[in-house]
Amino acid sequence: MVNRKAAHEVLVERRVLFVVTGFLTLGCLLWIIAMSTDYWGIVDGGTGVYIPSSDHFFLRSYTGIWRTCRTAYENSSKEVITDLCTTHRIFTKAKVPHKSFIDYQRTVASFSIISLMVILMGLVFSGYTFTHTRYMYKRLAACSHLVAAGCVLIVIEVATSLFHYAAHHMPDRHPPKTNWHYGYSFMLAWVTFIAEATATVAFGICSRKRKKDKAPDDEYAIDEEPTIIGR
Repeated sequence: MVNRKAAHEVLVERRVLFVVTGFLTLGCLLWIIAMSTDYWGIVDGGTGVYIPSSDHFFLRSYTGIWRTCRTAYENSSKEVITDLCTTHRIFTKAKVPHKSFIDYQRTVASFSIISLMVILMGLVFSGYTFTHTRYMYKRLAACSHLVAAGCVLIVIEVATSLFHYAAHHMPDRHPPKTNWHYGYSFMLAWVTFIAEATATVAFGICSRKRKKDKAPDDEYAIDEEPTIIGR
């Protein structure tokens, strides 16, 4: 026997979850782009800020999870030097003057990888719910997206603290009279967080049980019943 009202509700839920899963896929791709690009934070020196220690004029720099690149020009020749990139030494054992900064970088790098793994796992669980209607799979997907959203938020918050720390305590990275702002990689990370948070809510709401009269048909109702494993 078919319950048309329940069948319509299930159809709407599947369409909503399909759209949300598409948004999740986009969020995953944007997270990969954010991880692999160097535009989380940008320092702008305008027409040039003189750095006596190197006899260069600092123009701009941009920082990502794995490296920092800067553009400057020499005081003598006025030749512009672009893309002077240095990889972050996040796992160095040598003594460094700004240990807190290294800790920030290490946390951002570690949790960005963890976030990607959990995001991919959540995508697999989300796709699984379209072939298996049991409510527990939707709840498992919702929990995965909740953890992923938390990990992404940790990366964003620690990256924010990192840039503020550098602006106040590291003049070699943020020379005086320069301005800094967040880049597009940072914005992409926020889109990923919104996608994961949206999926958490959507899969959580759609994971309610549908037994007997609330199920679209008898087969659906049987799938919602608890499984008893015999000896």
